[in-house]
Amino acid sequence: MIAAPKSTLVASTSGSTIDIFIAISLGDLALVERALAEHPGCATMRVGQQGYPPVPSEAGGTIYQWKLRVKTPHELATTLGHQAIYERLMQETSRVEQFALACAVGDEATARAMVASGPSRLAELVEVHPEMLAEAAGANRLAAVRLLLELGFPVDEAGGTDGSPLNRACIRGDVETARLLIAHGASLTQRNVYGGDPLAACIWGSLNYRAHDGDYPATARALLAAGAPTPDALAGSPDVQDVLRGDERRTKSN
Repeated sequence: MIAAPKSTLVASTSGSTIDIFIAISLGDLALVERALAEHPGCATMRVGQQGYPPVPSEAGGTIYQWKLRVKTPHELATTLGHQAIYERLMQETSRVEQFALACAVGDEATARAMVASGPSRLAELVEVHPEMLAEAAGANRLAAVRLLLELGFPVDEAGGTDGSPLNRACIRGDVETARLLIAHGASLTQRNVYGGDPLAACIWGSLNYRAHDGDYPATARALLAAGAPTPDALAGSPDVQDVLRGDERRTKSN
């Protein structure tokens, strides 16, 4: 969450332009209404997307890309427990976007009801937001990943991101998401834009990304148990190297 300083509260009552993300962070439905009135369409803006005046996205991105683990106003409202704001935002959202957002926040009841009423809904989602599963996997949003997979979202769809859902989970050492994706048949050899397969992403992540909540040794172990190709050389953090060193296929080949 972005901390909303006292100056934000003053600005919000002094005629300054209202940023939808700050209004949601404050849990202020009245400010959300002002943001919607001042910037029609802001309910469907995404973090890092161009065209939203209160948060201009330059080449280096915005602070939200580093401070928020969500992409949309709806996800932020759900994360912070502002149900009334979430419901208000949904009123400003098209059907396909409503479906996308229900999936993104793990709102299973809404998502399943929408699929039941429109069988083509999932195909539309994949066409409009092919990045959804990869983004959810890369943001440690297990409920969203599970829901998307159960609804039939293609398990290996990278959607223009830098890697497959499994690859993006592995770079974070997100073992639960990795296991879920593997159980749904995720490719163990699909390479990211940098040339690495999921195990290589895990190895690199253990040294460089180092997610504070990641379990890189367990992730490497899950990949190897599923049959991921064994790397030619030992690499990664010491704990990951221990996992690689203990792989039976490596032991037999040596």
